[in-house]
Amino acid sequence: MKRVKIFICILATAIAVSFLASGNANAATTEINTIGELATAFATGGEVKLGADITLDNNRAIANPLILDLNGHTLDVDVYKIVVRSDFTLKDEAGSGMITGGDTEDFTIQIGDSTHTGNMTLESGEVVGIDYGVRVHNGSLTVNGGRIFAACFTVYNEDKATLNDGLIEATAVGNDPAWRNNGGAEFEMNGGRIVALGSGVGLSNAFDYGNNGDGTGIGSTAVINDGEISAISAGGSAVTIFKNSSITINGGRLISDSTALISNGSISGKSEGTNAKFTITGGEVISNSGPAIYAPQPNGETNISGGTIRGDESAIEIRAGSLNITGGTFISTATTYVVNSNSNGSTTTGAAVAVAQHNTRLPITTHICGGHFQAVAPISIANPQDNGEESVALVNVYVDQPCGELFFESTGDSSIQIQNMPNDSFVSGGTYTYSVADYLADGYGEREENGLFVVGHVYDLTTTTTRGGGVAVSQTRAFAGDKIDIDTDANLAYELKSLSATGDNSGARAPIANNSFTMPAEDVTVAASFGFIPSPEPQAESLPDPTPGPDSIPAEQQNIKPATIITIKDKEREEEPEEEETPDSPNTSDDLATYIALLAICGGGLIAVVPKPRKN
Repeated sequence: MKRVKIFICILATAIAVSFLASGNANAATTEINTIGELATAFATGGEVKLGADITLDNNRAIANPLILDLNGHTLDVDVYKIVVRSDFTLKDEAGSGMITGGDTEDFTIQIGDSTHTGNMTLESGEVVGIDYGVRVHNGSLTVNGGRIFAACFTVYNEDKATLNDGLIEATAVGNDPAWRNNGGAEFEMNGGRIVALGSGVGLSNAFDYGNNGDGTGIGSTAVINDGEISAISAGGSAVTIFKNSSITINGGRLISDSTALISNGSISGKSEGTNAKFTITGGEVISNSGPAIYAPQPNGETNISGGTIRGDESAIEIRAGSLNITGGTFISTATTYVVNSNSNGSTTTGAAVAVAQHNTRLPITTHICGGHFQAVAPISIANPQDNGEESVALVNVYVDQPCGELFFESTGDSSIQIQNMPNDSFVSGGTYTYSVADYLADGYGEREENGLFVVGHVYDLTTTTTRGGGVAVSQTRAFAGDKIDIDTDANLAYELKSLSATGDNSGARAPIANNSFTMPAEDVTVAASFGFIPSPEPQAESLPDPTPGPDSIPAEQQNIKPATIITIKDKEREEEPEEEETPDSPNTSDDLATYIALLAICGGGLIAVVPKPRKN
């Protein structure tokens, strides 16, 4: 009996769990088939899926968090629209479902209103509008997949929107873009595609479109990290930026059959692009007809540190504002170089970077220190509108010391083209296909290396010397790293005492080996010091050998008879009286000379050598 109770308990528990699981499943996804059921779901929220096609009978608001699976069916809003006032996720697991319809010149879905914030996430499925698609009025839109389609303003963003995947598509030909940011709106693109027959993306402020206001509103922003924005008809740009707005391109691709990235240069029109800002760190900006980037905006700013910019006419044409390039690749695919007057568009064909002052006559400042520039004329500076000297004086171009690769590759016959502008000394760095000697800044020079011309800072060498000689160097101007040979020449009776190569700014001495040194990055003074050759040290004189004495001279050479050596005492005894004898007569000529010589040598009277008398 006890076992039966246990079995019944287990069975009951299993049934309860199964019931609860079934109940939760039903609660998680509710199938709806009528407009009444849909209205209830919009009001109460939850997770629902369509079991049939449904048509709205009025404007409907999503008041509570709702997950809607189209389940392959169509939700037709007719001439009405859906207003999202909570969190709304739209998906289509069957793969053919859509929300469609909407009144002309109105949106199919509006996110948020003046009193409610809404957040919509599109995972899959389609939203197809008649004229316009989805408006982000107060809240956010996140697109992770699926498709939004309309004639124009497929997405009209006035708050926050993120495109991670999926397709945004517009069919209208004209200036109205597929995706518009308005009035301080923020847009981030991490993937997916925006495709338009007209314009792809337009960034503006609240009062800077068409005839609305004077363009004083807060601008909108866009950050492109990945994905593609394309405008596939003539006259449409991939991205157009108006007053106070900005775009940052870190990756992805902008492509257009007209200009890919553009602003407006009018200073009187209401759609002008004052303060518009381009920042490019990576990705591609490509134009199949026109410049890839056209920047005429008053007080505009373009900063490029990476990416590939390629245009059919020019890679980039700047007509007002500032341009700063520290890296990237800039290519013009044109085969000829031409500059034409144009008060409302681009002027230059065949240049990688074209500087051409607009008829607004506003300042232009261009700095280039990095990048690879390939075109018939890698750099073009022109005055196509024939502006006066005062206006032209506001145009400044600087090619600075490299901050990375800085190569200007000409596919024509010159590295720089200047038209209707004074030649300026603006080049202080880079490598060029052709000489740019006419445009070098003060203190810079160029030298040929492997058929290319390299520009760099050149430093002066001066020489100084003391009395007694001269010094010369192999170069009087040199690049840092050059080998400098030194030649010294000492005057008669002088010699080199010291030689040095000293930096004028640092005071550091460059090591000299074999009369050569390596040029540092500063001016150098080469100093030589000379002095007299010193006299040789006096040497002690050696005395000559004494005159050989009679003991060392053979008798036959002396022509005298051997002498008898006696002491003084012996002599005194000899002087004692003895038997008188008749002395032999001395040989006065020979014996006397020998006698005197021996006396001189022996000296002091201590020893006397007396020759024996010669017998006659």
